[in-house]
Amino acid sequence: MNSFDSLAETVATQLSSAEQSAAEIYIERSTNLEVQSKEGAVDSLQQADELGVALRLGMNNKIGFAYTTSTDDAAIQTMIQAARAG
Repeated sequence: MNSFDSLAETVATQLSSAEQSAAEIYIERSTNLEVQSKEGAVDSLQQADELGVALRLGMNNKIGFAYTTSTDDAAIQTMIQAARAG
């Protein structure tokens, strides 16, 4: 199981409830690398890793959406509550 699968499983486990009729979990990860050189030598090097989780819920003829860039249990629970609030 890769890290996306386990993250999706974590969200789905916390989500499991009859409150929603449909759920969509979207996970995206990106890595950016920027290298600048001056006179043939590396002058600066920057790397950034980003991870985000988005959740769309269908419930009571409404759509709720929320996202988080943190993957700890508290942040995921907050995301779920925000999506349920619509």
